[in-house]
Amino acid sequence: MANSLAIQDATVRSAFVALFLQWGTTGAIIFVAYRTPAVELGCSSGSHLIYGIVATVSWLVLVFSNLVSHEIMQRLEVQDKRSTRSLSGLAVITRLKGKAPAIVNAAWLIACSVMEDIGTLQTCCRCATDAFQFHENGWTSVFKDVSDLGNVAEGTWIGGFLWSITVCIVVAAIFAYRVNGEQISLD
Repeated sequence: MANSLAIQDATVRSAFVALFLQWGTTGAIIFVAYRTPAVELGCSSGSHLIYGIVATVSWLVLVFSNLVSHEIMQRLEVQDKRSTRSLSGLAVITRLKGKAPAIVNAAWLIACSVMEDIGTLQTCCRCATDAFQFHENGWTSVFKDVSDLGNVAEGTWIGGFLWSITVCIVVAAIFAYRVNGEQISLD
């Protein structure tokens, strides 16, 4: 029983490390998109925010599915077959319901990245003027060129880059941490 609690505890800790990594890197890109011209919530920062929210919902459902699967295995180990059939169905359904938005989210992220690379999010009037947030009070810079906008955004880009690097270093340190003198194995 103590071994089961240790496994569940490790599962929950690992899940929160994954959530920290996901929001640490997603938060950095939302920060950069939010703070660079046109400033505030627009298509770029909004699309990354949607990605983060959907990824978190998927994470919640998959962690729940993992815990249900673990409970099923515990019941089967002690030959307790009560309600394992309904729990097994719940585990499968939640696994599918957790992976489906993750797959759609991956396609969303790729589509948003392609649209940013080809400049779609900078040519659309709604994207370039933050009309999503400010509606008819949206604005756009008319007399600034790319170098001026780059100078304004340089500090934000550096901050976002350092933010994501720091999150990655913290997660790498967590994975490299030794528990009871033994290195954590990913096997």
